[in-house]
Amino acid sequence: MRRLFIDECLSEDITIKGDDAKHLLYAMRVRPEQVFTIVDKESKVAQAKVISCTSDTVQLKLLQYIEDADTEASIEVVVAQCLPKGDKMEFIVQKAVELGAASVVPVVSRHCVVKYDEKKKLARQQKWQKIADEAVKQCGRTIKPTVEAIVSLEQLAQDYTDYARFICYEAEDEQSFKEMLQSADSKKY
Repeated sequence: MRRLFIDECLSEDITIKGDDAKHLLYAMRVRPEQVFTIVDKESKVAQAKVISCTSDTVQLKLLQYIEDADTEASIEVVVAQCLPKGDKMEFIVQKAVELGAASVVPVVSRHCVVKYDEKKKLARQQKWQKIADEAVKQCGRTIKPTVEAIVSLEQLAQDYTDYARFICYEAEDEQSFKEMLQSADSKKY
């Protein structure tokens, strides 16, 4: 079933406007009587039916709350990724969200080839956030992960001191990532 996130609390009557309404109307081609899964800002989940559509508004009626709909992991995983060349970051963001990451932090390290000015950094962050928002709708999660602002490796180390931290290395052959997670005593990774 199609999933829609709203930035307000669920109520009996829900009005969708702006970009979400345009997406529903023109990309998803919604019509009255269609049923959606709605997730509100508090991660409450419900089913709602389309009551009416105008050129820029979609009216929904709450049908029922869905209990035990929380699909989130019991741990919080933050994926910090140094900026790769090309559009690889888009794929990384999409898959990290689909796999359950709570957030994605793009990182600039000393050896990064990719360099963005401040305007480009903001534009990239917004683009990646849009990709994360689309991925979360497709995989049935109840929390929208965030794509953080691009930071330096030094800033990353300062900002996440209360997290268990791992650096993944493709040639590691002694301990698997699963074993590392199991041996750590934390709920934040």
